[in-house]
Amino acid sequence: MPSLAVSPPAPSASLSALRGLWRVSPPLVAAAAAMVLLGVVCLVGLAVDPRVLGGQPVWVKPLKFCVSVALYVLGLAVLLEPLRGRVVRGVVGWGVGGLLTIETVLVAVQAFRGVQSHFNTSTAVDALIYASMGVMIGIVWALTLVAAVALLRTPTADRQWKRAALWGLGLTLAGAAVGTRMTSPTPEQAAGFADAPPSVVGAHTVGAPDGGAGLPVVGWSRAGGDLRVPHFWGLHGLQALPLLALWLRRRRLPERQQSRLLAVGGVAYAG
Repeated sequence: MPSLAVSPPAPSASLSALRGLWRVSPPLVAAAAAMVLLGVVCLVGLAVDPRVLGGQPVWVKPLKFCVSVALYVLGLAVLLEPLRGRVVRGVVGWGVGGLLTIETVLVAVQAFRGVQSHFNTSTAVDALIYASMGVMIGIVWALTLVAAVALLRTPTADRQWKRAALWGLGLTLAGAAVGTRMTSPTPEQAAGFADAPPSVVGAHTVGAPDGGAGLPVVGWSRAGGDLRVPHFWGLHGLQALPLLALWLRRRRLPERQQSRLLAVGGVAYAG
């Protein structure tokens, strides 16, 4: 059973869990720590910087990235625990932890500059940053797939946890893949390509322009569809399905019943 599978969030238990995760993957835990530090910077930015971009304070987006990435890397560290080989742990840990840290720093840099981090091709620098982030996320996706395949091939006595981890990784890969749809030009953008070089390529919102009325904090559109919704929920399947498995275990249900309920939960979450 992974070392993070402890119940109460007591300080001593939390420190013990973090030490256990550090032994599994130091780079992933270090990436989470970097996100905490950068998150503090973003909170200070929210307090002192009144600028607004796309209908939200400029520092909201990097703050959301900090929270999401911290959850992602810690969740991945938990799921890597059963892997026997250090090579896969090292490659996945350093690759995912390092690249997600760099990407989030770039998002914060663009917030500091007061410009969009994604879809922004208005200058050579902005286009380079946007393209670099796309390459990095593609590598992170591939490394997450490597982790899933390695886990699938790893024999373990805790078959229920393995099922939950594979469900979570599968949902995460699917949710991350939704992000590629955001990079496609909208019909309006495509129509303008012949007239002038595009300054924005891609969008979150479907059926309405980006930057309109959105839900608090997350900013998801209330005027149309929003690809960030399945992207967000898919990415965090990495935490949701293992947490469901832990809850089912605490209910002391028979293993077969736990497996069936986990499958129902996975299909429902995917829906």
